[in-house]
Amino acid sequence: MIKEKGTKRMKIKQQRQINAFLVNLFGNSRGDMLFRQQEELLDTLIRNTENKTKDQMKTLTQTILPRIALYKVLNQSGLSQEDVYRHMRNYMLDIVGTEKHLSPVL
Repeated sequence: MIKEKGTKRMKIKQQRQINAFLVNLFGNSRGDMLFRQQEELLDTLIRNTENKTKDQMKTLTQTILPRIALYKVLNQSGLSQEDVYRHMRNYMLDIVGTEKHLSPVL
């Protein structure tokens, strides 16, 4: 899912979740704007990540970096720190956590 150290938009499963989360939370206009900012920041984070193995890059790209980009965009959007924390907590528990519990155990 890496294209010259950038994202193939929406190929990262978590990006679909983040887009839906932002649109649901803020409405189409603001949600889409925040999502575009999150994608741009994610691309930058991926491009600037160096000295990682293929597996480390996969983990960073598919799980960790999208969440970092989401946090940073929310933090820069004018929301209070408490609201940013609450939204990130809700995202992690309601979206990520719910999906983890629905995933089959190997």
